[in-house]
Amino acid sequence: MINSLTTNKEFHIINEFSHIKSIDNNHLKNSFFVVTDDDDNYKGLLSKVDLMLKPHFIVGDCISKRPRIENTASLEDILNVFNENRFDEYPVFEKGVFKGVSCPEKS
Repeated sequence: MINSLTTNKEFHIINEFSHIKSIDNNHLKNSFFVVTDDDDNYKGLLSKVDLMLKPHFIVGDCISKRPRIENTASLEDILNVFNENRFDEYPVFEKGVFKGVSCPEKS
């Protein structure tokens, strides 16, 4: 059950060309990674769901496309994104710039 949502601005980052074996599995069990390119541009999010859906050797090949949430979105719109998709985390953008990750706070 989702009690509230938070925009997480602190997260682990991994390069899109990293090998899957470089991932800290203990971190991935309870969280996610923000995937970036060599210039630190946002490329996607990587969670354990991604690894189950798209098992590959390179991080960038495993990430699934997620809807982006604009930081101006209403709570209703954000909840609809969570209800209509299979992930627990979504990227938050402000005018096209990555700002953080929206995640439910679970009880």
